[in-house]
Amino acid sequence: MGHFFAKTRQVCLIFGALVVCALVVTTQSAAFESGSEEGCPRREAIAKATRSLLGKQLFSVELSDLIEVVDLGDHFVVKVRGRSRDYPDESRDCAKRARVAAVFVGLTLAPPEIGTVEEAPPMPKTPREVALPTATPTQDSGMAKRQSLTASAGTSRLWNVGAELGVRLGFAQASATMPSNWGGSFRLLYITRPWGLFVGGDIPSSYTLELSEVKLRLRRYSTVAGLRLADDVGANRWGADFGVTLAMLQMQQVGNPLARSATRAEAALYLAAHWALADSWLSPTVAVFAEWVPAPTAIAVEPRGTIGHASALWFGLAAGVALGRY
Repeated sequence: MGHFFAKTRQVCLIFGALVVCALVVTTQSAAFESGSEEGCPRREAIAKATRSLLGKQLFSVELSDLIEVVDLGDHFVVKVRGRSRDYPDESRDCAKRARVAAVFVGLTLAPPEIGTVEEAPPMPKTPREVALPTATPTQDSGMAKRQSLTASAGTSRLWNVGAELGVRLGFAQASATMPSNWGGSFRLLYITRPWGLFVGGDIPSSYTLELSEVKLRLRRYSTVAGLRLADDVGANRWGADFGVTLAMLQMQQVGNPLARSATRAEAALYLAAHWALADSWLSPTVAVFAEWVPAPTAIAVEPRGTIGHASALWFGLAAGVALGRY
């Protein structure tokens, strides 16, 4: 009888140990499977770093859905197209994790251009710069354009060319009147993220300005150049321009055939805000702009002399099409 109870107790102990082991394994497996894809790093951060690394030509918005990341505390796992890497990082530096994961994602999604995926780099000690391996000499010669791709983590060195064509409606603040004019507008852009360069011009129609009961016909041609701050937010491309305008102002008195026309030059500070669709070669675009002339042109007629000044402030709206994925 004592032997039977001893055997029964031994069986119970073994069964209890098995139950405890099963619970531990199940808990660890559930912890791994429930690792948050919104943890550290976030998938959006990895996608943004990968786009900066490869450029929008090689990494579109749709490819970000292929990225999976599992945050396991002191290390994290990145998965893309059936491949995965486990990186240790006890410091939980989310920005650093995103940059390291972006290198692995870039190597996986674009192996023909930037090398083999099998030699994914280990976690770097410092996040300063990660150089991607170049294509081998035996690869197609068309890949040579991308062989010099060396990306500083989080910064794209790819430049993109674009153009904006449209019409503009401008308003001039001059004394008690507010003359307006229509015209054409164009911009050429040389953009990297977040900064780029732009140059362009405006060819408006003439407008009438009345000063001290004297009517004048004016036409203002302008060129503009400066810096553009650009970024994509979802499906929208936003930009802000900071530049300088050089304008040529033609003036002619109305109703006086003996009056001579005059041409003057003036400079202005230029600000504008732009909107267009992101990741599109052809997109509608809308902009609002303002120009401030620190030293407005003096307007004089014979024999009275100076009767006022041209407008010191221009503002308005432009609309048209944007060409290029910049």
